[in-house]
Amino acid sequence: SFAVKIAVGPCSVYVRCDVRFQSDPRAWRRDWREATKMARHNREARAVDQLGTLWSISYQPDWLSRIKISRQLPGDRRRSMVTLFRNPARRAEAAPGRMVRTGVSAVDGSSDFRISVEDPNDVVEAVIVVTRKKRGRQSEVIKFVLESRLPPPRGQAP
Repeated sequence: SFAVKIAVGPCSVYVRCDVRFQSDPRAWRRDWREATKMARHNREARAVDQLGTLWSISYQPDWLSRIKISRQLPGDRRRSMVTLFRNPARRAEAAPGRMVRTGVSAVDGSSDFRISVEDPNDVVEAVIVVTRKKRGRQSEVIKFVLESRLPPPRGQAP
């Protein structure tokens, strides 16, 4: 196998190619199209948590199912976990791609993170991110659970 660099304008992509003999040229073209498919672009959304903080979310629409947020409520010993965001799509429309990126940031600028997950075999079910958010003189620990359980596109095996 070898890698091929494909340059399109300012972007370039490396594609891993397997060399094998195929007598049917249609099969070769079909395999090439499958290997070079590009994931759909990220979508933007906004959500409000249990304390009224406004969050901006950037997500891959064919991978992310929902984001849960867990935080300490003022005057309470327990942590509160709620669904911050749910993907409006009921199922994926296409394969999510080899690398998926998700970003979550508080609109007031007090908390911000970006993650990239390389999941070529579609085995990652959730990613847990624990952050600290400044709240006055104190900082608060906030836990995010990013779940990836969208059903695959119609006609594709799970």
